[in-house]
Amino acid sequence: MARYRKLFELEPLPRLRELFAAAGLKAVDVGGRGKGFPGLLPIAPFVDYFVSEPETAEANRLEATAGEQPWKNVALIREALAQQSGVVKLFVTKKPGMSSLLQPNKEILHRFYSPDNLGKLSIESVQEVQAISLDEAAERYGFTDAAFLKLDTQGTELDILKSGSRLLPAVQAIYVEAAFQPFYCDQPLFADVDSFMRANGFVLFALNRTAIRRHAGHRPSVYTQHMVAWAHCLYIREPDTSEEREALVRLLALAVSLQCFDVAFEVAARLHLPDTVDAEIQRCAAFATRVMLDGDDSPEALAALTARVSRDKG
Repeated sequence: MARYRKLFELEPLPRLRELFAAAGLKAVDVGGRGKGFPGLLPIAPFVDYFVSEPETAEANRLEATAGEQPWKNVALIREALAQQSGVVKLFVTKKPGMSSLLQPNKEILHRFYSPDNLGKLSIESVQEVQAISLDEAAERYGFTDAAFLKLDTQGTELDILKSGSRLLPAVQAIYVEAAFQPFYCDQPLFADVDSFMRANGFVLFALNRTAIRRHAGHRPSVYTQHMVAWAHCLYIREPDTSEEREALVRLLALAVSLQCFDVAFEVAARLHLPDTVDAEIQRCAAFATRVMLDGDDSPEALAALTARVSRDKG
């Protein structure tokens, strides 16, 4: 779907461009190792992007490459985000992306990983880093009205969410990693995260699961069902006519970027936007469909795509 990331370069969308440019879109990437959350790249020119990365080497790299990013503006948060402020220990693993404020759970890791892969999860160093709460970070860095959160912090996602009680009412969508196995000590699991999200007005929209084999009983010569280990979960706040217009416009922007077009059409109707905006959303959806079909827009290809991505019987 790389082409869809260039949506506003490849499609004439003047009304949506005007709406999104004035919406004050802010996104927060907690555990921002890499180039940013790809699901928001279609609207990147309209987004102020805040990245939290406490590991020194990666934070330095992010700061050095900020000017190369497609976002409207980039702000780096060098503190770790945690439920409470103070100095905390960051356990830096051989595979840097697995680093966490929690220690790896050796018992569970031995159950699922081979000795070779276990080495990637070994602790290379322990850094003492300053931690602040999500609400404190929002006040300090200026994203108290952020519309989007992405959290991938290897087990501390729920603690961070709980530290943002003042921020969460403004947030329209959250992309969060949740585990089905405690790969880190004292790690909350998917059920805990899901309960918290629903209690705060979000509904689960997508679940991108990762399933792995159990190494403890692994026999290479036979097939076995893989076990769901973790998932990246997209939660969206239900459109609410009681919300301010600006919040609904932000939800509309996120829905278009994340290709949640049913939500986008619903929000546009609640906003009583002109038919020209509805037509531009339809153009976005058609563009996404063409990208998915890779140029084959025959009825047979469209039917196959629908069968692959949907189980809707209605």
